[in-house]
Amino acid sequence: GGHNVLEPARHGKPVLFGPHTQNFRLEAECLLKAGAARRVGDAAGLGEALAELLADPARSEAMGRAGRDAINRSQGAVERTLGLLAPHLAGGRARAEPVPAHA
Repeated sequence: GGHNVLEPARHGKPVLFGPHTQNFRLEAECLLKAGAARRVGDAAGLGEALAELLADPARSEAMGRAGRDAINRSQGAVERTLGLLAPHLAGGRARAEPVPAHA
């Protein structure tokens, strides 16, 4: 099912992963769309992708920045979602106070 693909992206590293990302499907697709990740099909593909990134540090750095930027853009999603739902919860009464970030 895959490992959390956001961890290396959060640290500004390019992300390589295999075909089995069902545990992190949305996250993997987000990083692919942002140009921060590459899906490889097998060990040979992983070797080729690593060799390409090592040979092109500028591309590696650009992928890392793209991943970090994608994560930064998605920060606060829970708070935004709760804000949208608040008028529909508790009999239509919106919450009087903002939801703390750690909630």
